[in-house]
Amino acid sequence: MAIFTAIIAFTGFVVGTGTILGLSAGLSAALIGIGKAILWSVASAVFGPKPPKASPQEVQAMLAQATGPRIRGYGEFLLAGTRALWEAQDGKLYQIIATHHGDVSEIVGWYVDGELVTFDVDGEATTGSAVGYLNVQSILSGDGGDYPDVRAALPTIWTEDHKLTGLATYSVIMTAPAIDQMSNKFPRSDQTSVQMAAKLSEVMDPRTMVVGYTDLTGPCVLDYLTHPDGYRIPLPAIDLDSFDQFTNLCDQDVDLKDGGTEKRYRVGGYYTLEDQPKEVTARLLATADAQIYMTPEGKVAILGGEWLEPDVTITPLDILSFEMSDGVDVFTDFNVLKGIFMSPAHRYQQTDAQEMRDDTALLTQPERVDTFGVDMCPAFGQMRRLMKCHWNARHRDWTGTIKTNLVGMKARFPRGQGKHVIRLVIEDLGIDQAFEVLGHSYSVADRTCDITVASIENPYPWDAETEEGDPPPPLADLVMTNAYVDPPTGLTLGQEVVGLGEGLNAVRLTATVDDPERDDLQLTAEYREISDFLWRPMIVGVGDLRAHSETVQDRQTYNVRARWQGYTDYSISEEISVMSNPVAPDTVTALTSSEAGGTITLSWINGGSGYYRTRIYRSDSATFGSAAVWVTLAGLAGTEQTYDDMPGTGTWYYWAVTINPSLIEATPTGPVSETI
Repeated sequence: MAIFTAIIAFTGFVVGTGTILGLSAGLSAALIGIGKAILWSVASAVFGPKPPKASPQEVQAMLAQATGPRIRGYGEFLLAGTRALWEAQDGKLYQIIATHHGDVSEIVGWYVDGELVTFDVDGEATTGSAVGYLNVQSILSGDGGDYPDVRAALPTIWTEDHKLTGLATYSVIMTAPAIDQMSNKFPRSDQTSVQMAAKLSEVMDPRTMVVGYTDLTGPCVLDYLTHPDGYRIPLPAIDLDSFDQFTNLCDQDVDLKDGGTEKRYRVGGYYTLEDQPKEVTARLLATADAQIYMTPEGKVAILGGEWLEPDVTITPLDILSFEMSDGVDVFTDFNVLKGIFMSPAHRYQQTDAQEMRDDTALLTQPERVDTFGVDMCPAFGQMRRLMKCHWNARHRDWTGTIKTNLVGMKARFPRGQGKHVIRLVIEDLGIDQAFEVLGHSYSVADRTCDITVASIENPYPWDAETEEGDPPPPLADLVMTNAYVDPPTGLTLGQEVVGLGEGLNAVRLTATVDDPERDDLQLTAEYREISDFLWRPMIVGVGDLRAHSETVQDRQTYNVRARWQGYTDYSISEEISVMSNPVAPDTVTALTSSEAGGTITLSWINGGSGYYRTRIYRSDSATFGSAAVWVTLAGLAGTEQTYDDMPGTGTWYYWAVTINPSLIEATPTGPVSETI
């Protein structure tokens, strides 16, 4: 934090008594403290910014909890939120979702259970399975609770006092269809997920000082630094010229391999109000390979994201001593770099970018992988360019420190554009190249400067044709269409036995269909007990032709049907009876009988493997086919057991039969007989 030492010295700042730029002493001290937290985040650059406290899955889910994460975002992202209301009335389910802290600029799409759905101006669904049964409306600014339809339906529950001021919200009204249509209209019933893809916070463009929507990194960083939910730095303490210049850099067009262009540096993502400000700042800056610093005048400024040749050269005439070492370790440094970015083409999920590989090193080295994630980067091409910067930053020819005379003070402050670089000439090592300044301190008494440096090559030249690589294939949005598609054919049912331990099993249903030889069709399947009216969804992987259920009841009969997602016609349902323990258990052994005083006593040893119960069959003839189950007894596998019976006069025949948990019988043991 040497730069802040100099800032204090040059501005005459003393904590408790001094000021910066005429600000109050308390605010000046706070500003210095903020600067210390966010300047030269070398550790963040090396290890990557920390993720937000709430995962993307959490902020994209409709949470049924009292207080979910408070979310604010920049650029375009997919959000759900926390249910502020969840109430059923007269065949309708009313929900209000608090989705964003502060205003939202514009909605770009709605997803219902992951399917892109459109709505008319009144909020009625016009595509998707729930047409006629789903209404979604939104309030993007002001009082987020002001929904007349909800208040009219629930006047004592959702009153005028439920304002949700300062929150962007949306309401979801689900109308219950006929019972036999519920699984068609709302496959997840009352847990149907409705998500909003939107352009989020509007921010001030430092070039025009006008507030509006932009996803350029520069204005988004500026907004967070000054926002009440961010660093709260007053605007007079910001070097707006720096942000003006940096925004122009972000706004430059970069060629794409497949034609067209994209802006150089953009943001798409969110943060929670519980996240540490320095971590949020690091995540935003990572989208542009940028840094925050403080100018000699004590203002907060931004630099990075481009290359300018060094304007300071330090030669042997100025260097008093140096310590240099190789910056590359062929035994530990990574030779494969994986990247992760936020992809709108993949429903705004964290998505793998094509990896970068050092094919030359891999000829003689084992594969060593590093993963670099920029969760707020919204574009594949941008992510690949940032991966190149990260690779460059982690592979340095030289690292070390130099001690100089006071000429080294020239290296203390960055020029305010590009990376903070100087040129070093160290003839003893054959060095004459650019180095990045990573740290700087000085001694007035000794008239020396100590500078931490690492060699750097320009990481920004970019040839899209050879360097961009191939983006991950986009997910096909499976939307409702009027074109007819035959339902799945070849529906074949089966069962999978799931071991529960101690000889007990459970079972789940499986269903497979014929390959339609169309990659755009996604299988869905449902099952129900034969006596039930409620169909339940089965689990199907993306692109799979096989589905499976949760574990089901043993010894029950089920119907299963299948369809293609987005189409209403089902296959002919098939029927299956399930059995979780189909293997017959061990037989009873050592069956004997005795009679005394009209009581017949049976004795035997229970079956071992597969034992659940022992059935005693009784008959007045020696034919097992004429016998009936007289009693079913619990016991322990492989142990001796007895049973007393008083059947009355006559000759009585007995058999003992082991059954397993699915009531499968072993071979009968017997008969033994007694006459009373």
